Amino acid sequence: MREFLNRKIRWIILFGSIPVFLFLLWSDAESKKRAMNRVSDWLPQGTQEIKDFNEHFYPHFPEGELLMISWKNCRIDDERIDIISGKLLAEPQPDTPAYFRNTITTRSVREELKNVPGINPQTVNRRLQGWLIGKNEKDACIVAVVNYNVSRKDAVRYVYQAVTDITGLMRDDIYIAGPTIDSVAIDDISSQSQKILLPFFLFLCFLLLLLCLRHFYAAVLVFFVAVTNEALGGAMLYWTNAHVDSISMLIASLTYVLTISGGVHLINYYRETLHDTDEAAAPRIAYKKALLPCTLAAVTTVFGLGSLAIGRMIPIRTFGIFASLALTFGTLWLFLFVFSALQQHPVRSWRRKALENPEGTFHHQLALFWERAGKNVYRFRRPLFIVSSIVFVFFLWQCKNLKTTVTFHGMMPKHAKVIRDYNHLEDIIGGLIPVEIMLQVPDSGGSAPLMIDQVNLVSRVRDSLQGIAETGAVISVLNFLPAVPPPNETGVSAAARRSALSSILQKQPERLTGTHFFNRSDAEQATFWRLSLRTYAQMPIDYAQLLNEIRQRIQSVQNTVQGGIREGGAVQFEFFVTGGVPLAHRAQSQLLSDLIYSFLTAFVLIAVSLIILLRGILRGLLAMVPNLFPCVLVFGAMGWLGYPVDIGSMMTASVAMGISVDGTLHFVTWFQRGLEKGLSRQDAVISAYRHCATALVQTTIICGGGMLVFGLSEFIPVSRFSVLLFLLLTASLIGDIIVFPAILFVRFGKVFETQKQP
Repeated sequence: MREFLNRKIRWIILFGSIPVFLFLLWSDAESKKRAMNRVSDWLPQGTQEIKDFNEHFYPHFPEGELLMISWKNCRIDDERIDIISGKLLAEPQPDTPAYFRNTITTRSVREELKNVPGINPQTVNRRLQGWLIGKNEKDACIVAVVNYNVSRKDAVRYVYQAVTDITGLMRDDIYIAGPTIDSVAIDDISSQSQKILLPFFLFLCFLLLLLCLRHFYAAVLVFFVAVTNEALGGAMLYWTNAHVDSISMLIASLTYVLTISGGVHLINYYRETLHDTDEAAAPRIAYKKALLPCTLAAVTTVFGLGSLAIGRMIPIRTFGIFASLALTFGTLWLFLFVFSALQQHPVRSWRRKALENPEGTFHHQLALFWERAGKNVYRFRRPLFIVSSIVFVFFLWQCKNLKTTVTFHGMMPKHAKVIRDYNHLEDIIGGLIPVEIMLQVPDSGGSAPLMIDQVNLVSRVRDSLQGIAETGAVISVLNFLPAVPPPNETGVSAAARRSALSSILQKQPERLTGTHFFNRSDAEQATFWRLSLRTYAQMPIDYAQLLNEIRQRIQSVQNTVQGGIREGGAVQFEFFVTGGVPLAHRAQSQLLSDLIYSFLTAFVLIAVSLIILLRGILRGLLAMVPNLFPCVLVFGAMGWLGYPVDIGSMMTASVAMGISVDGTLHFVTWFQRGLEKGLSRQDAVISAYRHCATALVQTTIICGGGMLVFGLSEFIPVSRFSVLLFLLLTASLIGDIIVFPAILFVRFGKVFETQKQP
């Protein structure tokens, strides 16, 4: 059989490609509608920080997502605060659900505190400064609690509309911050960037493909498969009901460029085959030549992508699983479609030109150029090897300085409205990122400790937390109570105040519960007190240091507090630290852990593959050098220059290793074939240059240059992923056509001379 597959199967593949493409395109579009981005959803449920929040904090303080709302010239005497608050809590209508279940306003809390004995107007304002009243004691705001079962985007839109209707202000003069608008802003900015950049990305990649292949029909074949495979990842996400976010949307773009990269290599093998084979037999013979190197290249790339699946960060794990699946099935489809199409409609002009003037073709001229380049590398092999080794060791050492970051401010451009709103509200009101501390006071001897003793405990903890660098207000039940007399204060006045406070605490427990900073559970036989320490989103805070200091200060109180005024009446308590800051800190540490383990997994899988393929441990490890080189170079430079690794940057290491090994495999394949023909090691390297260097440059231009388009994305993780991937692929090309040949040219290359083609 001289042809690729039989005629009937080829026609089924070619005609069936249209409905398959349309089905995948529809499924991909549906999956994008489900995209949702919340940093709090990125950590797996098993982490301690998630457990502390879900199992300990949330059952007693189910606060929900909060939105802080203010506007230009919003002051404490602005009656529109009450009107807008009422509108947010209006009865649901058929076309307008109840977006909010509660609101807290500066004016409502001030009125409530005015009825508390012993609190004058000046004290009221001080109690609310840093979370409901501005530093100037004039600026005010509304805090709304969002219902869980509503669209966040619709809820934010409703807030803007309500404030505009009442105040007449435009959106730029309305300020909103909080977890709800965080996810909406990420959704909006990533989807807008995708809509703007995706068409340009597709067109640029096709243009680069056309320039590289220099044949419209061949370029269209590869382009059609690439577009089909681009929709494949999204379709898998849709039909498996997997989590979809802005990170998982990168699966489509990456699968697209990797398909084009593989297609360029397939077309290159087909073009080479036409030099000594007729058009009828060329697809089948080219398929046989390309099967081993291209399959191995796909497998190692899948290893690189799949290694991300061991990570615990949900977007990264989802990306690793579905990108590897999409590439696996996409590579199979690439082989079937391209060679079926070339069998039915061959590129006859390449065969004709090769027969008429084999040395005058553009492809031949490129081969001569690479032959000269290879000889220059041989000439300077020792200096190149030494310099490459020094650079490798230096930047490998710098990798120890890598740091990670997972913050909302780090994902958005500085000019984004949501970032400007955060900065404005933090400037006029105070810190917006909470560290939630919950004190759990168990019953003792079948009864709860005296409430006055527990309040004294809360006071001690609050006082210990005040004054921590780069933090703001500490909010607790104490903000809503008369001043707490110190336990050691004596005298008639202190006794009277203590008695009055005890009366309030004992007779009005529902008032304490209504503050959302106190709760009592008879089932658990414990009382729970909440303190909320506010930090600043716009400040570069070392979360690890901050959390350690918070825990140390509370532990100091835990070790020394004696529980109030009763003789020997110690109040024993446990505490939990949770909220936005601990979750962000865990995400940062998890990101670094995932980077290390996924990279090591990719390294081991790919190294073992090369060792088996090349039938030697030393050969396999030497072949890994050009694949380690780009990752060490780029990430070492980031550590050296102090650039943090974010969620987008982290994925590029394993992805780039999986992609860069493709070039090494193709180079090794042609190098081995040269050795089999009896060429010397030097000539075999030059032969590899002639046959595959052009394709390596082409795939780097298409993959790196194409993905670089998304460097213009305003969603920072996507932008950094694209830019870093471009830099890594460029460094990988240097590794494949300079570093690896230099290794083969020097004494280390002798280990390959006894190697036979497997």
